[in-house]
Amino acid sequence: MPIINVDEAPVIQSDFHKSKVFVSPKVLNSIHMAVRMNELSAGFSHESHTHITDEMLIILDGRGEYLEMDEKYIIEPMSVVYIPRGTVHSVRVVGKTPLKLIVINAPPD
Repeated sequence: MPIINVDEAPVIQSDFHKSKVFVSPKVLNSIHMAVRMNELSAGFSHESHTHITDEMLIILDGRGEYLEMDEKYIIEPMSVVYIPRGTVHSVRVVGKTPLKLIVINAPPD
């Protein structure tokens, strides 16, 4: 069984977003799921969007707002969000602390 060291995981980075990829089709050759740890900078938000896969967010640190359709939810450490495929949603970081979360997509998108 492969053990992944968080500090050695491949990183994808943009101005407001850093993603450490643990499992994906390119990392460990997984066709069933993608798992990554994202860190979203303070002030970050993204446009509403959908996925062709189911998605789960596990909040590790920071605080944010999760918007699904017209409903707004506060997400904070130990919050778990399940997002069925095709669900319109977005996330916005609230406060000065980055939002750190585990993101799981099954199957990978």
